[in-house]
Amino acid sequence: MNLGDRISRLIRSNITDWQQKRSDSEAELKQTIAELKQSVDRAVASQQRLAQEYRATQTRIEGLQQQAQRALQQKDEAKAREWLTEKHSQSKIAEQLQIQLAELTPRVDALKRHFSNLEAHTQTLKARAASARMENQLEQMPDIDFAEIDAQLDNLRSRLNRM
Repeated sequence: MNLGDRISRLIRSNITDWQQKRSDSEAELKQTIAELKQSVDRAVASQQRLAQEYRATQTRIEGLQQQAQRALQQKDEAKAREWLTEKHSQSKIAEQLQIQLAELTPRVDALKRHFSNLEAHTQTLKARAASARMENQLEQMPDIDFAEIDAQLDNLRSRLNRM
């Protein structure tokens, strides 16, 4: 075995190792993006649950106000006071939920925006990787001598013309 063969095998081995590492990196990137997508989905779901809880609390507050008004119409001040006390505690809960929602909403929006940008960059990277693979395949193709092909075509045309 001569030195050229050894160098050729070494280069092929290094290229194979590089391709395996690259495919491992691509799989790792896909896994990371899938995990990030799940995190974004969980954040959005949390935001939706918080908003739903806030709306439900607002509905309870309205119901408590109506019950207090009915109790006053029935001249039951003790019951009206009880409903208003419960309304007050529910209002404090609603305020806290509103604050949490106000803090969470811009964060979730930013997270969705950043993830969307990440997906766009990932698509760009995938396109670049595909382009690099295509260039590598083209480089491995045997050289095509278009001048020789043109000469052969001219030769065939002249034969056809003679017939």
